[in-house]
Amino acid sequence: MKMKRTVPLVLLLAMLLSACAAQPAAEDRALFELCTAPEKSAFIQDFDPAAVSCAGYCEDQSDEIETDDPALIRALFDALAAMRVTGEYTDSLRAADAGSYVYFVMKDGSYVQFSFELGRACIDDKLYNISGAEALKAVVKDIENN
Repeated sequence: MKMKRTVPLVLLLAMLLSACAAQPAAEDRALFELCTAPEKSAFIQDFDPAAVSCAGYCEDQSDEIETDDPALIRALFDALAAMRVTGEYTDSLRAADAGSYVYFVMKDGSYVQFSFELGRACIDDKLYNISGAEALKAVVKDIENN
């Protein structure tokens, strides 16, 4: 009789575990996977440097640096694409004046912006710890030097 009760429980447990395993944790995701707003999602999926008029970066309310070089625009996009989310930032400390953003202005006048605060990605009003920001910093330096 115990065997009949145990088998459904084991099957239920196996189904739950496989469902949990199928959902990647926030700690194991590309930054772009969290960008689900329709305009960002379309931009990411259909990225074409030729459709971008200019792209740039601004940190801590300083002057923006900008480029219209397609190679640097591609490099900026690729640096964002390489970033990984390493977890959600749960501390309540927020600093509105310690932000930066990367933006892309399309030839039709629309734009897409990726925001960061305290060195973390800001998506849907939540902060996420990230890795891979070194590539973005290198591209920003390249833009500054051109």
